[in-house]
Amino acid sequence: MLGTLFDALIPPKTAWTLLYSDTFARESYPMAGRYRTRERALKAARRELRRIERAQPTHSSGGQSGIQDRIYIVSPDLKPEL
Repeated sequence: MLGTLFDALIPPKTAWTLLYSDTFARESYPMAGRYRTRERALKAARRELRRIERAQPTHSSGGQSGIQDRIYIVSPDLKPEL
């Protein structure tokens, strides 16, 4: 919890961020939050994917196998990673 509060104080040019890609809408959205390290950004991305799976379970989201939407982590130099 405290780490999350401190991450909010990270200057934007040195922060890792998350980008949500909505496959159906074919649009991407920046997500709230800034992270000091790649590892913290990855942990947050995994947490968001679990949240999406709860909100849009595979068995009721059009019969597709697995989550279709993506969450990318974006490095401080603005290069998205899977």
